[in-house]
Amino acid sequence: MENFLIRTPDPKQANDIAGVLSAIDDKIENNLAMNQTLEEMAMALYKHWFVDFGPFQDGEFVDSELGPIPKGWEVKGILEVADLLSGGTPKTRVSEYWGGNLNWVSAKDIGNEGTIYISETEKKISYLGLNNSSAKILPENTVIVVARGSVGKFGIISSPMAMNQSCYGLYSTSEFSQGTIYLIISNLIEEFKRKSYGSVFDTITTSTFKTTSVIYPQEKIIFYFNQIVDPLFKMIRSKVTENIMLSDLRDTLLPKLISGEVRLKEFREEVESAL
Repeated sequence: MENFLIRTPDPKQANDIAGVLSAIDDKIENNLAMNQTLEEMAMALYKHWFVDFGPFQDGEFVDSELGPIPKGWEVKGILEVADLLSGGTPKTRVSEYWGGNLNWVSAKDIGNEGTIYISETEKKISYLGLNNSSAKILPENTVIVVARGSVGKFGIISSPMAMNQSCYGLYSTSEFSQGTIYLIISNLIEEFKRKSYGSVFDTITTSTFKTTSVIYPQEKIIFYFNQIVDPLFKMIRSKVTENIMLSDLRDTLLPKLISGEVRLKEFREEVESAL
């Protein structure tokens, strides 16, 4: 061991490396904080418009099964405004079905890294596995709700993905944008939890969705609301993408810088442009 040599950067180089890595980590944390603020803004807007009816208080209200609502609005079942999508699992004993290029969402992939978007999954399946199971490809921006186990976790897929049968997907068939569908689910999630049941663990079922209603405003109001909140979701997604890039840059640079394989100055322009 006395003759074992370890290559270490000189003190100045070490300080420079630490400074760059710290700057990358700070940028990632700032993006996470910004995304939380943007999500809270979107949720506050949804509550103000469609729960408290703030912009519509001067108008006429009528009774509904969900309480007083502005005149001209409706109450619809959630499955009247969005399709309910299901998932599946390829046979685990068939190795060719696994380790492919297709993201496969499970409960453990949702709500990680402090973001509402699901960009990568722990497990991936092949298209052979997809075609030989009840799994199917879900459209980009599908809202995913965990139905078993971690009941009530929910998120949005940032690209077409498959999912397992412990989750449901919701995709708008109405004027509601996918961002607004996400906000609707956020507002309903506690109701879903109350309706969940099971002999071993609580479960959200198709009946949960079939017996859940939402307020459906006039289409021009939905349009205006979508126009306000969709840019917020676009910004959130942009920050998520940026954080993935920053994490990859950090994880690629660190071992090479420490080993001396590359010098920081070789990547300085790339790092500075990322920050």
